[in-house]
Amino acid sequence: MPVMHILERGATESMMMDKIIDTSENHNPAIFDMKINPKEMLQKLLESGKKVMVVLRGMPGSGKSTLAKELQFDGVTLAADDFFYRGSNYEYDAGKIGEAHDWNQRRAKEAVEAGKNPIVIDNTNTQAWEMKAYVALAARNNYHIEILEPDTPWKFKAKELVK
Repeated sequence: MPVMHILERGATESMMMDKIIDTSENHNPAIFDMKINPKEMLQKLLESGKKVMVVLRGMPGSGKSTLAKELQFDGVTLAADDFFYRGSNYEYDAGKIGEAHDWNQRRAKEAVEAGKNPIVIDNTNTQAWEMKAYVALAARNNYHIEILEPDTPWKFKAKELVK
């Protein structure tokens, strides 16, 4: 699955957040507007010995979870949606969305502490503040950060996304 490469690397947490904030404030979804093969790119990063956190972004139904499965390798995929599963039943409660995101951020911290690699964050992350905790965590722990979004043909087609 092709993706749009949103953000490559930054030396510090503040540089990363400046790039993300600049991206959202200018309504320009891409700093790098090139098509890449995310699995190959990630494999090269992992083979070079880098610790990698991939932050996926996009609307529900745009292909993030499918992309996450392709990118997980021997690491872990973390999604706030997992909070709402009771066994195999998905029981979404909008009143608990903040709790779900806090829970997912704690799991990301635990994954970093356990040395998981790569760590794939599978949330909508449509605004900079939604990514901030993950980017800060990755930057503090010397993880290479990639922010990617699926480049599926339906990603901006509302009727397709709600199917």
